[in-house]
Amino acid sequence: MTTMGGMNTTVDRTAVRSAPWGMDLAFGAGVLLVLMAPLIRGGNRGVALIGLEWLGLLVLAGVALAGVQGGLRDVWGSGWKRWALGCLVTSPLWLGVLHLMPLPPSLWAALPGRETYLGVLDGLGLDSQAWRPLSLTPDATWASVLAGIPVLACLWLGLAAGQRQLHWLLRLWLLGALLQALLGLAQLGPFPMLHAGSHFKGVIGTFANSNHLASLLAMCLPLIVWQWRRSLDGQGLGDASGWLWAVAGFVLLLAVLAGQSRAGLGSALLATAGAVLLMPGGALRRWKLRWRVGALALALLVGLATVGTEGLRRFQGQALESDASMRQQNFMATARATAEFWPAGSGMGSFAGVFPRFQPAVAEGGFVEHAHSDYVQLLMEAGLPAALLMALALALLVARAVQLGQRLAQGRLHGSEQLMLAAGFGLLALLLHAWVDFNLRIPALAMLGAFLAGLFLRPLPPGRQRRHREELNT
Repeated sequence: MTTMGGMNTTVDRTAVRSAPWGMDLAFGAGVLLVLMAPLIRGGNRGVALIGLEWLGLLVLAGVALAGVQGGLRDVWGSGWKRWALGCLVTSPLWLGVLHLMPLPPSLWAALPGRETYLGVLDGLGLDSQAWRPLSLTPDATWASVLAGIPVLACLWLGLAAGQRQLHWLLRLWLLGALLQALLGLAQLGPFPMLHAGSHFKGVIGTFANSNHLASLLAMCLPLIVWQWRRSLDGQGLGDASGWLWAVAGFVLLLAVLAGQSRAGLGSALLATAGAVLLMPGGALRRWKLRWRVGALALALLVGLATVGTEGLRRFQGQALESDASMRQQNFMATARATAEFWPAGSGMGSFAGVFPRFQPAVAEGGFVEHAHSDYVQLLMEAGLPAALLMALALALLVARAVQLGQRLAQGRLHGSEQLMLAAGFGLLALLLHAWVDFNLRIPALAMLGAFLAGLFLRPLPPGRQRRHREELNT
C-alpha cells in the first residue's frame, strides 16, 4: 500500500518497474495537456488549440512507443470490444480520409444535398467538374480532425496510464476544477478584469460562458465524492482529508449553482447524487451514508440561498419556455439538414458554414454556430458513420456499466472499480449536458470527457477479470 498526497493506492511494484518508458513520455506531456486545457476559453481559441494539439501529438507518440515496447497488449480487451475500441480510437484518421479525399465530379454530384451547391458553383463561374472532397468546408474539416488529437490523447491516457500516473492526472483535473470554481465565484465581485474581456459575465472561470464551466465541474464532482468516500472509510489522511474533499465538493457545487446553468446544475446534481448513493461504503456505517446525503442537501440549500431570487429567475417557466423554443427550432432545422445530407453528411466541422441555409428566420441571437445538441450536429456533419460510432461507444459504455453493476450488486466493487464507477458518473454528466448544448465542441470538456471514458473502459485488474468470468459461468 503506497500513500501519495493523501491517497492510498495499491500499486503493483513489478508492473511499475517494468512499465514502458514511452508511457513516461506520454504522462509528462499529459500533465502539461491537463494544466493548459482550460486556460484560454477552454482551449477554444486558435493559438491555444494549436498548443494543445502539439502536446497531444507528444502524448500519442509516447503511447505509440509504449505499444512498440509491448506495454499496451491488455488495453484492447477481447472479442467485439477490441474491434469497437479500435474503430473509435482511429476514427479521427479514417473520418478525415473519408471527408477530405477528392472525389470524381460525377460521384460528388450524386451525393445527397449537393444539387444546390452545383448551381452555386456554376453561378460563380467555378469549375463544377473539378474533383472535390466530400466535405463542403474542407478547411473546417481539417481543423476539426486536428482538434481531435488532444481528445484522442486524453482517451489513451485514461486507457493506458499506470496507476500512479492515472492518480496524478486525476489530481490535476480536480485541482484545476477547484481553481476554476474559485475564480468563477470571485467573478461575482466587483472585479471586471477577472472576466478577461469575455462578452459573457457571471461565473465563467476561464471558459466562454457558465454552461461550459458548469460542465467541467459536473464531471469532477463524482470524482470528489469518490475521494470523500475513501477518506470516510479510513483511507488517505482520515478525517482531515475528508473535510478537505467535502469543502472542495461544496465549492464546486456552489459555483455550479451560482453560474445558473440549468443543464449544468441538473447534470451535476444527478451525477453527484448517483455517486453518493451508489458508491460502495465498505466499512462505513449507515450513519455515515446519512451524513453524506445530509451534507449534500445542506450544500444545495446554502447554494440556493447564495444564488438568491434574482438567479432563480432563469429557472422560472417563462425563461425555460423561451430558451426551449429557440433550441427546439435549431434542433429541428439541424434535423432537416441531417436528412438532406444523409447518409454521407456535410463534412466534419462544417456546421457553421452550412447551417445558415437551414437556420430559422426567427432565430434569436443572429448567426448560429452550433446546434446546441452535439448529437444531432454530429449526425448532420458525419451522417451514417457518426451514427455507427455513437452506437459502438454506447455499446462499450453499457457493457462496462453492466459489468460494474453486477459487481456492485454482489458487494464486490473495490479499488480501481470504484474509481471506474465515479468516472462513469462524471462522463454521464457530460453526455447528458451535450443533449442541449455543444460542450463536446469545447476542447477542455471533450478532453476531460475522453479521459473519463478511457478510465471507465480500462481493463479490469487481471485477477478481477478471471473472477468475473468464473462468476458468470457458474
